[in-house]
This record gives sequence, C-alpha cells and structure tokens, in this order.
Amino acid sequence: MKLPPGPYESPRISPDGTHVAFGSDDGKDASVWVYDLSGKTSMRRLTLSGANRFPIWSADSQRVAFQSDREGDRGIFWQRADGTGAAERLTKAEQGTSHVPDSWSPSGETLLFEMRKDSSGSLFALSLRDQKIEPFGRIESSQSIDAVFSPDGRWVAYDSTETGGSNVYVEPFPRTGARYPITKDQGRNPFWSPDGQELFYTPRPAQLFVMTISAQPTFTFGNPVPATRGGLYAPNPAARRNWDMAPAGQRILGVLDAAVGTSSGSSDAQTIQVVINWFEELKARVGDSR
Repeated sequence: MKLPPGPYESPRISPDGTHVAFGSDDGKDASVWVYDLSGKTSMRRLTLSGANRFPIWSADSQRVAFQSDREGDRGIFWQRADGTGAAERLTKAEQGTSHVPDSWSPSGETLLFEMRKDSSGSLFALSLRDQKIEPFGRIESSQSIDAVFSPDGRWVAYDSTETGGSNVYVEPFPRTGARYPITKDQGRNPFWSPDGQELFYTPRPAQLFVMTISAQPTFTFGNPVPATRGGLYAPNPAARRNWDMAPAGQRILGVLDAAVGTSSGSSDAQTIQVVINWFEELKARVGDSR
C-alpha cells in the first residue's frame, strides 16, 4: 500500500474487497480515513469534525460506522464511504460511557457494539430495522470485546475476561444460550476466514494463530497452529485488532511497527502492509493439524 508511516490503527477491509478504512490518532487528532486498494488514488479523510475512531464497514460496503464525539457524547455514527452526505447518528452514549462499533451482520440488519464505562465493557446489539438496542448475553470484559460475525451470520466470536484471563468464545446468532470456549487463559482479537471454516486469534501480542471450525453436525474446533511469526503492531495486550483479511482470503492486511526491519530498530510510527498469496500455504498447515 502506498501510505506513508503514521499512527494507524484498526484497519478494516470493505466486504467487496475494494477499500480499507482505518483510524489515525496522533494524540491530538483522531480521524477515519478510506483508501482504494487499487492504489489509484491517495488515502482520503472521511471524518472532518470531532474525534473519530474504530471504523467498520456496512455489509453492502457503502458506509463506514465509527465512534465520534462530534455532538458531545461518544456514540456511534455512520457515513457514506465516498464522502457524500452528512454523518448520521446510530447510537447515543450516556454520560460517562462510550460506544465502540464491532461488527455488522452480513444481512446488514444488526450492529454489535461495546458499551464501555471506566474499565468495563458489555456487548450490545442494535437492530437497524426498529432501532432497538438489547444486551448480547451477559458478556463483561476489562479489555476490548472485539465481537465479530461469521461470514454466514450464524455465529459471533468475541473476547471476554470474565474468568480472569482473556479468552475467545463463540455463540450462535441469534443467541440460544449455548457458548463455546475456544481458548484457555490466552486469546484475543478473533476474526473469521472468508469461508467461516477457520477462526484466527492472538494468543499473545503481534502474533496470529488459526484453528479449524465446524458447525455440522455439532460445533467443533481443531488445534491452533501459528499463522504468523510476529511483526504485527500491538501497542498493548488490550489493544483492538490491528489486522484484517480480504473477502477472497488471498491477502491479509495489518498495521506493522515501522521499526521492524530497519537498522535503527526504533520508530514512533506504523505502516499498513498487505501480504498476498499466503492463504493456500496456511490452508495446508491447518489441514495438517486436523
């Protein structure tokens, strides 16, 4: 990607695979940007007022939702990705709380978001059809929950620290009361492969692991195997996911420490890079672990 080093965070690839939205926060200005993955144009600033963070795409790739304090509270807005039209409010945060968008359902009808107060967060679901907001179970976490819908919309993976350590869980959607613990004592930042047959997560900062997932005839999962050897940028163990996968599964995009691979070994900025043609090899490695 033709982007200069900068304070990038939370890159998310559009469902149609053509664009990436990401945040930029230098401590003075927090904004959301959009970049055409074809490289034909330069990155374009989407948000122009307030502090704006944590972009996620709508299911149709037409809009980007994000947290914004432009009207005083830290609620969630969304805006057309091409920059036309004004941002529209989706949620309003009460005083002392903040809302963080996590994932749109593939149908585009449900937004999962975190409601955070002090050091505690809970997961909620917004129905776009009737504007109704309901808790998604009784999930509580001192770190980012990072909930994400599976590609078919039937499952939700998320983080929770309710047992002490950070762990990844999977639940059906809509909820049935069933819940499957995927990791034990270490696991964060889950996301699904495009076919929903693998689940990625970080057992430790800057490294990805992957395991096979099967929902038929019952929900089962395989043993985790390393997907990367490190290098991804994780400013702290509680940071939100700083990488994403293209819908075709042929490339993964992540924020890397700009110091990696330099002679100085130090940097105060990050770069966004794309790794291509890696998924077939990974598929073979995961297959060998079954």
